[in-house]
Amino acid sequence: MVAPSPYRTAIIDCVKSGMTNSKIVKKLKVSRVLVFRTAQRYRRLVTVTTPEAVKAVREKIRRTPERSMRKMSKEYEMSRGSMKTIVKDKLKMIPYRMQKGAFLNQKNETLRMKKA
Repeated sequence: MVAPSPYRTAIIDCVKSGMTNSKIVKKLKVSRVLVFRTAQRYRRLVTVTTPEAVKAVREKIRRTPERSMRKMSKEYEMSRGSMKTIVKDKLKMIPYRMQKGAFLNQKNETLRMKKA
């Protein structure tokens, strides 16, 4: 594994300020590939697990706790993994599926007792 570049924070600061890759290369005197990869990785790290999304999911679960994570992820237009991260890690909840069961009426209960 390669050690992280000591220029990473400087490159990210320059990217945040709106500098182009070529200007960053000239300013910091580092390789073009390093600047390109670091800037690309920073721009790709946009996350959907923002505090606003966490709050919205918390309210949705509070209102309808039986709502599936798959349906919520489609509704909020995020991946299932991001929804799982919000529910399990941020909200400290345990997702589960409600099991459907058959209730016995009086006739079926007596038949079951005879069989047993």
